[in-house]
Amino acid sequence: MSRSTLIVMLATVLLVVILAGCGQENKKPNPAEAILQHTAQEAMHYAVTGQWDEAKVASVIGYTIPTELDDDARRAAVLNALVPCTEDFDPVFFDHWGQDCDPDNRDDANLRRDMARLITVAVLAHDTAAELNPAPGLRITGLNLGDGELNTETVSENDPGWFHVGMCSSRESLTDREHPPRYRMVGEGSAWRCELAESIYQGRTQDDLGDQCDRITVVISYNQPQEDGGYVRLEASASGKNECYSTRVTNLPPQLLLPTLTPSPTLEPVAGGLFALETPDCALPCFLGIVPGQTDKHEVAAIASAYASISPNTASDFFDIQSETGGIHVEYTAADPRLGSYVSSIRLIAKEPGMLTTLGALLDRGYTPQQVFRYRVVGPNAIVLVIVFTGDAHLIATVSGDGEIGPDSVIDILTIAAEQEVETVLSDKYYRLFNDWQASEIPWLGYASIENYDKVTPRRVE
Repeated sequence: MSRSTLIVMLATVLLVVILAGCGQENKKPNPAEAILQHTAQEAMHYAVTGQWDEAKVASVIGYTIPTELDDDARRAAVLNALVPCTEDFDPVFFDHWGQDCDPDNRDDANLRRDMARLITVAVLAHDTAAELNPAPGLRITGLNLGDGELNTETVSENDPGWFHVGMCSSRESLTDREHPPRYRMVGEGSAWRCELAESIYQGRTQDDLGDQCDRITVVISYNQPQEDGGYVRLEASASGKNECYSTRVTNLPPQLLLPTLTPSPTLEPVAGGLFALETPDCALPCFLGIVPGQTDKHEVAAIASAYASISPNTASDFFDIQSETGGIHVEYTAADPRLGSYVSSIRLIAKEPGMLTTLGALLDRGYTPQQVFRYRVVGPNAIVLVIVFTGDAHLIATVSGDGEIGPDSVIDILTIAAEQEVETVLSDKYYRLFNDWQASEIPWLGYASIENYDKVTPRRVE
């Protein structure tokens, strides 16, 4: 090869590199992509709380909420308008879940609420993306309200401005807990869908935001209008994990989920937190006379009746204690009947933030962190840890840290477990710490910044 030929070849290669670089420099970022990704994140962050908004749902289904109703009655009225649950056959509920609705079943009450969440999250996403000027209307795939799928879209998916929110979850099978999840995510990009893997409607596409503790994915599609009258399809997605416990306590109308309560003068100490309920004869691991690992499950109803009158139509595994300033929701779990009829654990859930206890209070009482799980990062400077304590009792605490994990970090969920039941509790539906893709065991760092807890290397699983 001659010298002149080599120079020409090198010059050609150099020109190609320069042109490629210029092309990269001139490629302008599309602000709509950032807005759409932010929208997906915001929708996911709201969805994992398990909340729903009665005003948003009512506006979509065209229901006018009576002005004379209080907050609880408003929510109940909107749910009844969206998906009735009666003593008779309930076709809307059956069409969605493949089973009839029982008004006395709290699981069915939760399923009704999950239908309302779909609408709320879709409206929230549409509002968050207002800067993109998406076309009005929404469609909730697979949510049929008697006269067809809920669809108020004003343009089709082949038109500029079309905006759609897709949702899917890892919800367990409703018919057989041993089977794979109820839903499976199929396809990618514009072909993505959430497909039913069970029930008589197997294979049907149906949006879902999952039960408490389930993993969820939110996918948003938007046809960005172009100057030539066409559009460019943009996609954004965000995934997370639904919060546990309190979403099933604080967001449903009490008449749909919780027992009917009769406050008692003995409940006033609740205002002082968990330890104000201790007595000389009953300190942790004893709670209100219930000792995990010892108390027979059949004795709990009599104990609970001293603190609340329980409606005969509610499940027998929870009750509430209340004061004027808040209250504590109490759930108890029985041991495997092959091992005995004792209560294996008691789960306490504060009905108002800060009503239970703090990390500093547990440490001051001599409880020692034995295991720490980085359970969930919930924001740029916020985290949730699950900490197993040993001491006078075996405690499993959900600790929320904002800015730092410190003495004032709130514990709004606390499980008192029999010693032999700790690992079982950590593996149950509420925690799933041993088979969860987000949770990881980490060292105890003491009082430290969120950054330190976020970045610390997980312990190696032996």
